[in-house]
Amino acid sequence: MIDYSKYSTIDKEIIIDNFDDLICTKDFNRKKLEDFVSHRENWGKKYKGRYVTMTSSGSTGNPIIFVYDQKAWATVKIFLIGRVDVSHKIKLLKKERIAFVIATGGNFAGYNLAQEAKNINYTTLILDVNGDFQEIINSLNEFQPTILSGYSSSIAALAEEKLNGNLNISPKRVFCSADELTRNRKEVIEGTFGVSPLNFYGASESLGMASEIPERGKVFLFDDYYKFEIVDEKM
Repeated sequence: MIDYSKYSTIDKEIIIDNFDDLICTKDFNRKKLEDFVSHRENWGKKYKGRYVTMTSSGSTGNPIIFVYDQKAWATVKIFLIGRVDVSHKIKLLKKERIAFVIATGGNFAGYNLAQEAKNINYTTLILDVNGDFQEIINSLNEFQPTILSGYSSSIAALAEEKLNGNLNISPKRVFCSADELTRNRKEVIEGTFGVSPLNFYGASESLGMASEIPERGKVFLFDDYYKFEIVDEKM
């Protein structure tokens, strides 16, 4: 058993400052990756055709680049497919229609995941959560998603629009992530769409780190794969 308390905590600032020394390949460096993600036409695409490259939102400071090779990317996808939606099996012969209401103004984790969904037998619609809200509603009404995925706050806001008669969709599954799925938000979503929203937690450094088991009403960490540490009293 490794005693992690003997090692210093590495934060994002340390990673940024020592990026080129920390990576385990000579295929790229920080400068090349920053140039790659700075061009919108590269968002959702793989660097050199094999590395999924994305940036954090910068909410805690300067954005940092995260890179997945093919094996690591396959692993996080397995977590999302096999653990987040544990009550449903993928039906390869049935084409699902999934709508993402997410931030599209950068090469973010959610945007890369939404692009990847096209390769997993989904018909996709990607909408910018910061775009015109009425246009989002109109697009969803036209698309008629069977799955709706997005920030908890934005999904709750869409549920309110359905209550007001402006939104006319009936998704069979609802995925919530990013911001907190509060009790009020959950009640509005569940009461409006008639399905319990699936709550999961991920970040740029890993798209799947925890997921709710609806029957228990609790979020469980994927601690068989990750090492989680409580670093201060706020945790």
